[in-house]
Amino acid sequence: MFDMENKKYTIQIGEHTYFWSNEDERALIINEGFPDEVIDALEVKTSIPTSHLLLYLNIGKSNENKYIRNKVQAKSIVELTELYDYGVQVFNDEEDKFKHWFKKPNVTLNQRSPENVLSEERTVAPVKNVLDKIEYGGF
Repeated sequence: MFDMENKKYTIQIGEHTYFWSNEDERALIINEGFPDEVIDALEVKTSIPTSHLLLYLNIGKSNENKYIRNKVQAKSIVELTELYDYGVQVFNDEEDKFKHWFKKPNVTLNQRSPENVLSEERTVAPVKNVLDKIEYGGF
C-alpha cells in the first residue's frame, strides 16, 4: 500500500521497537502480532484517542487487554503506522501540522476529520487518498 523504498516504519512499544522497511519484514510483523500495549503506543505516536483506535481496530473494550494476534488487526496497526509516517512526510516532517490537519474536518472527507474517518470506516484508504492529493498536487 505504501512505498517502502528507502523508508523505515517503526512502532515503539515499551523497550521494544518494531520496524520494517520491506514487504517481507512487514509480513513477519503482521504474522507475529503485537502486545496489547500497542494501543497506548499508537495513542502516544498519533494522538488518536484510545476510543477511536479501538473502533478502527475493531477491538471491543473486553478484548483490549489481549495480545493482538489477529492478522487483520495487526495489519491495521501496520497500515495506521505507515499512514501516520506518510502524513508527517507529506507535511514536510512537521508533525504538529500533520496532527492538526488530522483532527480538522476535511471537505474531501465530507466534512469529517481524517481521525473520524479511520474510526468510522475502519480503513486508511480515504485518508491516504487525500494525502496523495496533497503530496502530488491534487489540491
